[in-house]
Amino acid sequence: MSELFTAYSAVLDTWLPAALIRTLRQADPSPEATAEAMERLSAAVARLEPFAPSLVIDRLAESPPAYTRTCGAYVFGTVVVAEVSGLAALSTRLASTGRRGDELAGAIVNRLLAALIGAVHANGGGVIKAAGDSLTAFFDARRLGESHAAHAAEAALLMQRRMAELRAREGELMAQLQLRVAAHSGRVLVVEVGDQTHAELLVTGYTISRVSRALLGAAPGEIIVTDKLLQQLEGADAPLKVAGQHVLRGLAEHPPAPPPTLHTAPPPDPPTLLELAQRVAALMPYAPHGIAGRLAGATLGGGDFRPATILLANFCAFNRLLDLLELPALIESDPTIVGHVLNTYYTRIQAVIQRYGGVVSRIDLAPYGDRFLALFGAPTAHEDDAARAVQTALTIRAELSETNQAITALLRDWAEAHPDQQRLVYLMSMTLRHRVGIASGHVFAGIVGAPERHEYAVIGQPMHVAARLLAGAEDNETLLAGETYQAVSHLVAVQPHPEVKVEGSARSVAVFRAVQPRFDAAQSNRQLSRSAPLIGRASELSRAIEVAQQALGPAGGRVLAFVGSPGVGKSRLADEMLRAVRGRVPAATLVHEVCQSYDEAVPYATLARLLRRLLYIPAAADRAAQARAVYEQVEDLVPDWARFAPLLGPLLGLPLADTDATLALTSEQRRERLHELVLMLCVALARRQPLALVMDDLQWADASSRSVLLRVAEELAGHPILLLVIFRPSPELAEAWEKLPRATTITLRDLPAPESEELLRALLNGPLPPELRPLIERAHGTPLFVEEMVRYLLDSGVLERDASGEWSCARPVDRSAVPAQIEQILVARLDQLDAATRAVVEIAAVIGQPFSERLLAAVVQEGGGETAALPEMLDALVRAEVLTLDASDMATAYAFRHALIRDVAYGSILFARRHELHAQVAAAIERAYADELDEQRGILAQHYLHAGRSDLAFPHLVQAAQLAQARYAASEALALYRQALAIAPQHDQATELLDEQIASLYENLGDILALTGDYAAARGNYEWLLRVGVAADPQTRALRKAALQRKVGGTYEQQGSLDHALVWCERAAETVAGIAGSSEADLEHARILSDMGWISYRRGDIAEAQRYLEQALALVEPHQSHAELARLYNRLGGIAWSRGDVEGSQYYVELSLEACERSNDVAGQAHALNNLGILTASQGRSGDAVRYGTQAMALNERIGNRRLLAVNCINVGHALYDAEDYLQSIAYFSQALDLAIQVRDVYNQMRAHFGLGLAHLAALQPQQAEQAFQRGQFLALQLHIPSEQLEAYAGLAEVALFNGQIDRALEYFAQAKELEIDPESEEYGRLQRLEAKLALAQGDHERAVELLQRSAHLFAQLQDFPEARRTHNLLSELLPAERER
Repeated sequence: MSELFTAYSAVLDTWLPAALIRTLRQADPSPEATAEAMERLSAAVARLEPFAPSLVIDRLAESPPAYTRTCGAYVFGTVVVAEVSGLAALSTRLASTGRRGDELAGAIVNRLLAALIGAVHANGGGVIKAAGDSLTAFFDARRLGESHAAHAAEAALLMQRRMAELRAREGELMAQLQLRVAAHSGRVLVVEVGDQTHAELLVTGYTISRVSRALLGAAPGEIIVTDKLLQQLEGADAPLKVAGQHVLRGLAEHPPAPPPTLHTAPPPDPPTLLELAQRVAALMPYAPHGIAGRLAGATLGGGDFRPATILLANFCAFNRLLDLLELPALIESDPTIVGHVLNTYYTRIQAVIQRYGGVVSRIDLAPYGDRFLALFGAPTAHEDDAARAVQTALTIRAELSETNQAITALLRDWAEAHPDQQRLVYLMSMTLRHRVGIASGHVFAGIVGAPERHEYAVIGQPMHVAARLLAGAEDNETLLAGETYQAVSHLVAVQPHPEVKVEGSARSVAVFRAVQPRFDAAQSNRQLSRSAPLIGRASELSRAIEVAQQALGPAGGRVLAFVGSPGVGKSRLADEMLRAVRGRVPAATLVHEVCQSYDEAVPYATLARLLRRLLYIPAAADRAAQARAVYEQVEDLVPDWARFAPLLGPLLGLPLADTDATLALTSEQRRERLHELVLMLCVALARRQPLALVMDDLQWADASSRSVLLRVAEELAGHPILLLVIFRPSPELAEAWEKLPRATTITLRDLPAPESEELLRALLNGPLPPELRPLIERAHGTPLFVEEMVRYLLDSGVLERDASGEWSCARPVDRSAVPAQIEQILVARLDQLDAATRAVVEIAAVIGQPFSERLLAAVVQEGGGETAALPEMLDALVRAEVLTLDASDMATAYAFRHALIRDVAYGSILFARRHELHAQVAAAIERAYADELDEQRGILAQHYLHAGRSDLAFPHLVQAAQLAQARYAASEALALYRQALAIAPQHDQATELLDEQIASLYENLGDILALTGDYAAARGNYEWLLRVGVAADPQTRALRKAALQRKVGGTYEQQGSLDHALVWCERAAETVAGIAGSSEADLEHARILSDMGWISYRRGDIAEAQRYLEQALALVEPHQSHAELARLYNRLGGIAWSRGDVEGSQYYVELSLEACERSNDVAGQAHALNNLGILTASQGRSGDAVRYGTQAMALNERIGNRRLLAVNCINVGHALYDAEDYLQSIAYFSQALDLAIQVRDVYNQMRAHFGLGLAHLAALQPQQAEQAFQRGQFLALQLHIPSEQLEAYAGLAEVALFNGQIDRALEYFAQAKELEIDPESEEYGRLQRLEAKLALAQGDHERAVELLQRSAHLFAQLQDFPEARRTHNLLSELLPAERER
């Protein structure tokens, strides 16, 4: 046992738990412990063997326990080399599509290698190298005897057959791929190079050289065999291609079955444990350096995405080594000299690569020089992998002279022992020259091949770029791709190099020639404070504390916004501000909520979590207990509002029974009361203790929650409430929050260099090592870059403190500057985790943030994992500052310390694995939240979508969309319906017609698009539905057709295209006329007549409008459809108003509002309120008009109807104009114009321009007024509406009069008079007033008074009190003047 622990401690530490090792160290370990150790080491052998070449496996099976590497031995057999042509171009093309392309390329390589490797093993061969698009196999004569050549030929033929099968199965994807194969029999030299950290098996010699050259002459689909091999294949079909080479087409007979592989099970006694450890120790170097410990959780075809830097290099004295291999003295006696030469070169190269944290992935031997592949960033990332790779290349070049000297010394010593070999004088003068190509970027990194033989590989664009650079490099030249140069430009002096093209890519790659380092790489590290200090934010902090104190004071109530890019320190500033506020306002209550991206389409998700914190709902309790807690809190805080507590039930997902008060509410009233209840709860909490609400990552909050938060923000004046919102730069968010009257925005910028240096000194708690200064420049002033970089240097043990307290670097690997992208830093941190903990992080990243331990455990169990160690892992992640624990929640909830960490962890997961994890999360949610699934449906749907299970996502999306629509969350409903339709089955399987349910979804989507003002998109939906067939009975199809025709007309009407609107409504009337009488047909007919009436009204035909509406009313009244009655009453009220019947109009509008409330028609309520605003405005009650108008605005804003919101703004603008509040009026008209432009509503764009013209003129801004009237005039001419054209001419005449341009004013007036105007209309009254002003300007006072009196009389008849007042004001000014005359 002593030998086990002295010689193989590294093996035991890697593969056995610490507790088991301690047990084994006891004098007499238990049989159970020994058995467990043997089981674990046997599993390690099984994991490691597929990474080792078959020649190594065979030697291990034959050799004594103490395995020694082969330094040089000749072996006879047949070599087969296969290469897939077209794979590089396909991989490059796929890589251009992003990470999915890289993963697909990896899957293709995996399938190809599995097929080829299977063919080799089926015929008794062993794989020496399997390198993506090529494979080298050896058929050993020692095992296969004289049939080795036949087995190799059979394997080559099987490879081509399997390649053909793959191409047929994969279709177009692999259509351009072809396999070329070559084979040759002869002697090869086998050399194992490397050390205990990593080893490679090199198989070299003229046999390898010849088969490689034969492969160059093989056409796609061919198998080339040499004449020497063909001599051993009696009767083979192999016509001559060129001298010495033949195309193999078939064999005369199949070779005998190959013998089984050499392997015997070790006996179960103590020495076997040592043998197993020896076997593991011999195999571990063949796995990529750094991956052995992760193999327990690795799967074939598995891996991850990661940023990596690829270094490809070769040395070019290989032909001389071939000469050396053929010396008779070597063949006959001692070939180890070649092994020593190769090992001297390889171990020096490997030492340099490992010094800089890279790994040697493989060595390929080619006819003109070997090529080795080194990886930086895979399987383990560092924050500066590109710099490490470049430093490696420069160091290898710098040390090449010493390598040459060492090799020359070896040859000299050997030559002295072989004085008869004169050629050694020539060979001793050889010098090695190397060439290097380096490229960086994202790759797929994982295990590819077959179960019996596989390798760790990286696949992606950087591989192809590095290979292209290597091919173009000169001797002793290092070429860098552009992305690599960007990462190391501060470290390396370069010279420009011509761009290169990569096969399969249309894009050229920028190239630079590395010349020399700019400076010696630095070192650094020390123990870091676990909370980074706040540096460079003194003024921002002072201002924030000032605002916070004001907000939390007696007359408080303020909004504070922190805006900045990720990592700039917004959350850190918030933490420091709140810490200071706690000291100054110790009684304040703090509630901190982080929004998450999954919640964007889930109404009130953010608000629900906030309320749970505000009301201290015990998350660990059952739902009944939680419901009681809600009742108790509401009763305690706002007793007068306790009857509305059930409104919180759907939002919180709790069983809160409705009260009489809530049962009586319409849907919109419920929504309004809910918003008011949330506001009142906040106010009540603040009355007891000042309240600070912090909403972090607000950019991810759902629209409904943001709406409520804005409502709170608008109403918090006078209450000790601080609302702190933190978000990334967003014009939409900035506009919404910055325009609030009591809002202060603090925008955070990157830190200047001196403050970044100060941050570094504070992190290190001492003087800054000079080697770390480049970090400042690379961090670009982003505090998170600096903080995360230093933390990683500490956690990885690079920085250490000496006895004097000075910091220095323990090793030179981390001496270069921080990489340009924070992803590199965070991937490096995540790679420090063990495999099991990293898997937990990935699951958490898929769930999203924040996440509960309960759900995390459920997902782990769903995937078949154990949860016993989960609490310990989570604690470790919190200590490592990957996660944070939310102590304020009564359930155990976690969040990623930075959203960027979650993003990086999620982005590293392969798409196939993401699908699995999302499916597991969805299944866990359905099981864990079975009683409250409605609130989870949006999230469930997203997980199923990401799992590739659109069939399971679809019903959840539909139900989530319907829930959102029921809550009048139009934005969320729109997004959810679109997602549902994007994955919906489009046709009925039996009839090939569109499924009726799907048709309804399209129609619902169209309705929401119309509601939100996107009329063109809505019309496109309706017209498409009219073109396709729907699986339904004839009457249903006819009714749907009529409704769709009507709705198309409605979109045109809303945009002011009245002629088009009428045509479509007439079509709808024809369709519905052919339907047999039914209530549905009557109601649809009524809707059509109603719309035709409204179109007539807008065209100015009041009598026709009245007729259509009365016909519609007669159809609706027998059916008592409140929704339809509401619309008709509203429109009849509009007609009554246009006739001057204000009382009649108000009567109808109030009937409409009552019917809307009964039918829960929020849009109808908004219409009615809008019309009440117009009515009260016409009566001179401007205050009431503004109140009704803003209520209508609130409703339309919440349901997302931008078109009607524009109408509301116009009407409020006119009410404010009547109240002589011209600046506010301008603001509303401007908002209306913006909204009308957004929804392409030309009619209301025109109305907004006219309103702006009036308000600007009244505000003594004639230039702006003239521009507004001119723009309105242009639109009025396009719309062909005479009354609106008159408005334009009259407005322009008013401006001309204001400017003293009487002749120009008269011209405009003359143009207005030419238009046909109803002498009983408001327009005619305004025209008379304009004529009076013109008469006055020309000195005709008597005519002016007469015209004003007529105008006043007309306005009085029309009951238009504001216009009557304006006319009387002019009269009162003129009459005294007239009396004086």
